[in-house]
Amino acid sequence: MEAVPIGHSLLFTFEYNSDLFDPPTIRRMAEALLVVLETMVSDPEQCIRGFSLLTPKESKQTICEWNNTSAAYPTDKCIHELFEAQAISSPDRTAVVFEQQSLTYAELNDRANRLAAYLQHVGVIRDLGRYIHGALARHGRRSVRRS
Repeated sequence: MEAVPIGHSLLFTFEYNSDLFDPPTIRRMAEALLVVLETMVSDPEQCIRGFSLLTPKESKQTICEWNNTSAAYPTDKCIHELFEAQAISSPDRTAVVFEQQSLTYAELNDRANRLAAYLQHVGVIRDLGRYIHGALARHGRRSVRRS
């Protein structure tokens, strides 16, 4: 990379190994550099670790488009009911993976049921969801269904 001052501006030229990088990749790197430089000029006191490398377009794509994972779920069922149904219909499918470990829906459901039994044994209230719903309702939120 070479930066040549021209008046009150800088002209950047990028030289790169085309066996390692393609032009769109270099363009994205140049845009990230521009974002950093613009941030430095607009707020010289800001710590560099707080800088974003994403252009506004990339940030919108990352946050809005790629994160658009909404799905329609039945509103008449609680999450544990939906999970139980999945465990019954696909008991041998992988439900969760963490590092080198995975659990099937049947295994995860069994563990969840054992945990629920233990919590009930030690005195956790079975109708806790109703209390949570009441607390949320008092604060103007209704994101938990009353059973």
